[in-house]
Amino acid sequence: MATVAFTNGLLVFGGQDLSGDLNQLGLEYSAEILDATTFGVTTRIHKGGLTTVRLTGRGYVQFGSSLVDEALATGLGVDDNVIVVFANAATQGTATDKGFAFKATQSSLTRGGTVGELLPFDVAFEGRGIEGAA
Repeated sequence: MATVAFTNGLLVFGGQDLSGDLNQLGLEYSAEILDATTFGVTTRIHKGGLTTVRLTGRGYVQFGSSLVDEALATGLGVDDNVIVVFANAATQGTATDKGFAFKATQSSLTRGGTVGELLPFDVAFEGRGIEGAA
């Protein structure tokens, strides 16, 4: 398996490419763990439950029409926005350029930082379903 340098991440949110304003992305795909333990057993028994997906990102604020802050501020709490994320942009015909797509609700947007630095933001999306892309 080939390793990938994480230098050209791609995030498309609601049809808008936000990659040029981001410097961190994290994709967590997990399953809820259900407790199926019954009386008489001496250890916990777990069953896999519903799957969840969470995307987090960090970048720098740009205020203005059709820029990252407007897209994220108006997307907060809106259901079923389509998210597309790639670790190394979206190029055809390579084995290592894998991506994911899912519908999500933007759950948070935080702006703030230290005096004299670029104004950062943090954003999080909670999704439903996930599809791998080649």
